[in-house]
Amino acid sequence: MTLDADPIILCPYNAGERVGPPSRFHIALDNRKVVEQAQKKNLIWILARLHAASSQENPVVGWTGFNITTRDNEDVSQNTVAYLPTINAPATEMSTIHEVLIRSQKIMNTLELKSIAVVCDQSIYAKAIEILWKHKDKFSHIVPRLGAYHTICTLMTIIGKRFSDAGLLE
Repeated sequence: MTLDADPIILCPYNAGERVGPPSRFHIALDNRKVVEQAQKKNLIWILARLHAASSQENPVVGWTGFNITTRDNEDVSQNTVAYLPTINAPATEMSTIHEVLIRSQKIMNTLELKSIAVVCDQSIYAKAIEILWKHKDKFSHIVPRLGAYHTICTLMTIIGKRFSDAGLLE
């Protein structure tokens, strides 16, 4: 049994002249109060766990549960991870990647999010970055991420190159 997929006509994406990354800029953040408050909460949690363990009282919830219960008037809701609908086109074509970015932005706007992360493999990531650099105003709220497998492969390559002279290859 075979299923015929409905053809999806994607707008062709003309890459044009290549654009490099934007110039870097630094943002000065003063997080001392936030860090101090977090350190105090962690200390309280550790002391409560130690006290409960030594006195055989009801156990104190885990670190995540403790931080959720001590939040200030913030609703905590469960996240839902979902996949985009299938696009019946070659994944590495620029027009397909452009369509994925457009759909991700529509999802972000529908869910009223400030930003959205798009996780890609290495070859698609490189092309997505090119599109994002070229249209930095249009896709400014999309955060591209390299998938976990390719991040680990990059890390292993760095470790291999760093320690190759120390006999790692042997």
